[in-house]
Amino acid sequence: MIARRSICSELARLLTLSALLALPVAVHAQFSYTTLNDEITITGYTGPGGDLVIPDTINPFPVVAIGNSAFSSKTSLTAVTFPASLTSIGSYAFTSCSSLTNLTIPENIGGIGYRAFSQCDKLTNITVDAANITYSSSDGVLFNSDATTLIQCPVGKVGIYLVPDGVSVIEDYALSHCGQLTSVTTPDSVINIGDGAFLFCRNVTEIVMGINVVSIGESSFYFCSDLTSIAIPDSVTSMGLSVFAKCTSLGSASIGGNVSIIEESAFEECAGLTNVVIPVSTTHISDNAFRLCVSLPNVSIPGVSSIGDRAFQSCSALTNVAFGPDWKASGSARSTPAAASQTCRFPKVSPALATAPSSRAAASAGSTFPTASPA
Repeated sequence: MIARRSICSELARLLTLSALLALPVAVHAQFSYTTLNDEITITGYTGPGGDLVIPDTINPFPVVAIGNSAFSSKTSLTAVTFPASLTSIGSYAFTSCSSLTNLTIPENIGGIGYRAFSQCDKLTNITVDAANITYSSSDGVLFNSDATTLIQCPVGKVGIYLVPDGVSVIEDYALSHCGQLTSVTTPDSVINIGDGAFLFCRNVTEIVMGINVVSIGESSFYFCSDLTSIAIPDSVTSMGLSVFAKCTSLGSASIGGNVSIIEESAFEECAGLTNVVIPVSTTHISDNAFRLCVSLPNVSIPGVSSIGDRAFQSCSALTNVAFGPDWKASGSARSTPAAASQTCRFPKVSPALATAPSSRAAASAGSTFPTASPA
């Protein structure tokens, strides 16, 4: 499941777009634009591409903004020069400009919208004017002014990337689609990893997290298909939906000792997963959490008391699940702590289609653990 954007941010984007659409749209050579309070917002582009220079003024008002999606998917653009008058760049403004190689953010830019430069496959460098008080850059990567928030790593960045010390937040989708990165290390200063932060980083084989990360957002590592192992530090208390889903080369995963819930589809379709360490702090495994982990032979869940629908569906290699004393499953052999502390064997003739229904009605909606026998 791809990460969901917050309702508030999406509503704000739509309201901004609606306000712009309500204004009369004019055309100046290759640009479409709106005028409000004698200021120009560019809303579209029909030019030939190449090296584009955006003018300071249009008939005769200053160009102060680039609207949402104004240059989206303009694949012939290779470079853009922004005017000094520009103060904001909208959401998705240059997304999927696949020939764009570098950008310089001028002094007066005070706002850059959501995923403004996402999926620009050849973009290797984002530079910020030293006089800008809102943003900064280092090693071609876009940060806030004091470099505590990593906003956008250019998608064309290659090889090993070390997130600078002092960064505390990796924003939503900050490194998504960086398909040429092979290794990323985050420093101990990082506290929050946003939704989709490393989504579709398909060639990353190694992610090293600092020891102070508290939260990992939805789909943060979705489809990192070459990632081979992950160690989630004990500092982490929450991981979002689909956090490692479709990491098909992931062989081992160690979950830190303060995670209480493994969220929905967290490791779904991790076909290469053979070993997962689930701490005693984990009390609930959500729907589809390990669905289609076809190489997983056994699981120990010492603190789990409830399991969602299809949590281990189609885990065809799974033969042993070791439960802890808190396990309860209505209507099954797992009705007493003594029985629950044993190891549950899944017969090889049947995939492990696991749910922990709270009633027989719920059980009929999914599939249940087979009757257990001691290991």
